[in-house]
Amino acid sequence: MVNISAMTDLPSKRLREEKKAVVNSNSVTSTLHYDTSADCLADAEMSKDETKRKQTTLDQYWSKKLTPEVRTVSKPTPSENTAVQTVPETLKMGSSLVREVETTDGNVVEAVTETLKYESSLDTNAMVATLEYDSGSAALSQNSPADAVSATGSDLSPEHLELGASFDELAAICEARLDLIPLCPSANHAVLFIPGTADEHCTSIPKPFPENAVPDETRWDNNHVRLPYSVQNKLLLNKVVVSRWGKIASVLSATQWNSSQDIENAILSYNKYKWDFTELHRYFQTLTEEEHDLFFSQTMPKVAELAVNLPSICTQPIPLLRKQKTASITMSQQQAASLLANAFFCTFPSRNTGCGSDDDVARLPSINFNSLYSRAGYSRRARHAKLDCLLHYFRRVTTDMPHGTLTFKRQVP
Repeated sequence: MVNISAMTDLPSKRLREEKKAVVNSNSVTSTLHYDTSADCLADAEMSKDETKRKQTTLDQYWSKKLTPEVRTVSKPTPSENTAVQTVPETLKMGSSLVREVETTDGNVVEAVTETLKYESSLDTNAMVATLEYDSGSAALSQNSPADAVSATGSDLSPEHLELGASFDELAAICEARLDLIPLCPSANHAVLFIPGTADEHCTSIPKPFPENAVPDETRWDNNHVRLPYSVQNKLLLNKVVVSRWGKIASVLSATQWNSSQDIENAILSYNKYKWDFTELHRYFQTLTEEEHDLFFSQTMPKVAELAVNLPSICTQPIPLLRKQKTASITMSQQQAASLLANAFFCTFPSRNTGCGSDDDVARLPSINFNSLYSRAGYSRRARHAKLDCLLHYFRRVTTDMPHGTLTFKRQVP
């Protein structure tokens, strides 16, 4: 209830106005009481100027409108932009409000700026309000936040996702045995094996081309991979320059593999860098005793043998796929495994930094695995996962060498 009293004890006329405005869910009433006493009638003879002055004062008073104060807790109806509400509120001459919608657990979902347009008379039992939302405000959800999330996620059901070709489709393509273009070495396509020895059934390992490597033709330049067995690969040992590949082959062949410390000692014996092997040692500490002994007794000697046999497996220079030049390289899976075994033992020369160690060395990414062995912080689990994958690969290829081939191509538009 709001009581308003003004303009009392005037010298010309006593007027007491009392306005009672009650707005609730049942009715909206306005009552205006005027006091017509004898004192007021006695002042009837007032001047016109006084009457105009009083009337002006009254008009100015009643023209003042109070600031709207509206509190609404509403539940939106299923319609999109229009809601019918019963308004249990105290309304003081207002047209716009900001509504905060609350969920059942008391959390505020969002604030929506809305405009109320009342279309019913003041003596009705209910008031119909049309909510017009601003274009910049978010539309209210008809359900709870959890329902809204589930409704959004329903469009991402598996039947609406494109997951690529299924395994059955891939198997059907392989069974179709689509005719491929015959392998033909060219200036832009290097084939590291004899094409005729790679049959479609992969019954045997393709023979390398040429059959024997020529050390003087290993191409020690910036357009080819500098292979570990190249004659230009030198090592300063006890102030004497020796063949680095001879040192690598002798160390890998003579070492008795018992722990990760043997791997570190072998790698540092033919490299001038003092690398860190903390993460490699930590990885082998996570293995069980059976897994540890099985790897070093069976897998590790075969990996070392695979690395040492590189001159008889990859017998020709391997061109680099340089940028802005379309080119391809095709190799056997055995050749790829031998190259990875040498990367495992860090035997590739001039590939230990991303920018090259000398001015005449091409700036190429590192191929040796020394960075994988170094100390890791937050990426320790990732390093161990990579080592898991790598050692599992070596266990597979040294147990049963695959007979397939691989092609790498750089396509320039």
